[in-house]
Amino acid sequence: MQEFKECTFENTNLDSLKKWDIQELNLTLFNREQVSSDLVDVIKATCLIESRADLYSSYLLSVFSSKNEWHKLIHIWNLEERQHGQALQKWSQLVDPDFNFEELYKKYIETVQYHSETGVSVRGSIANELIARCVIEALASAYYAAIRDRTSEPLLRDICDRLSKDEARHYGMFYKFLKEVQKTEKINIFNKLLILAKRVFELEDDQIIYASFCISTHLKQQNYNKSREGNTYISKMYPLYERKHIYYILNLLLPILELPKHGRSHHLLSFLFYYLIKIRIFLSRLSLMNITGNKIAHTESNN
Repeated sequence: MQEFKECTFENTNLDSLKKWDIQELNLTLFNREQVSSDLVDVIKATCLIESRADLYSSYLLSVFSSKNEWHKLIHIWNLEERQHGQALQKWSQLVDPDFNFEELYKKYIETVQYHSETGVSVRGSIANELIARCVIEALASAYYAAIRDRTSEPLLRDICDRLSKDEARHYGMFYKFLKEVQKTEKINIFNKLLILAKRVFELEDDQIIYASFCISTHLKQQNYNKSREGNTYISKMYPLYERKHIYYILNLLLPILELPKHGRSHHLLSFLFYYLIKIRIFLSRLSLMNITGNKIAHTESNN
């Protein structure tokens, strides 16, 4: 299993450089009556994904091995991302005291491997890696904002507000790195679009969908079906987004493409992508209905 390689910086307490500490969370805010059952499995799955922060950091430090001046910031980023998993774990265990994080996390990381630390980006270059990182940080910030805006549970609202702001700052860090690299490594807009689109499509890969499977099938004997589990996850997660969240994502991504923000095209694109999400929700629910219908038909034929 991949291991995180901890580094130290002389006379520096990196933990003190985080924007907030998990001990600041007021767990007494938790109100069980305001917990939405639709959100619980989504939060638990996100907890597993965020808890792999050490692996993400080790991979990036490998890719950015020539960028020594970035390493301290990557370590602080890792501490904050690690804290995200811890905060979501605390909330999940308040909702469900039987939530066995250690067992589920072990199953998850043993089955779904992250990128190897070869010193080479799976995206092909440092610049491409940075574009992909900007995309995921922008999406993560909007994701937590969408949960914050949807839930009425006070503790989860507080956690997701903190996490959304963290991810926005993280986007800013990677965007700054990207601007630095682009001074010597130019990327045309078509290649940027390709990297961006590929990273968005990866939202439905095993890294995320298998985490959802681990949660939804806990204590059940069920084989992993990526299509079925993906549609189940999407039908729970995508409805969280409002058009303002899509506008916010584009507000972060358009500068990468060197396109203007807040203009007519920005509004048009947010409208277009919002309804593409609506179509994806409809298709995922339709697929799940067909699966249910086929199961009923199969049961009736056997009887």
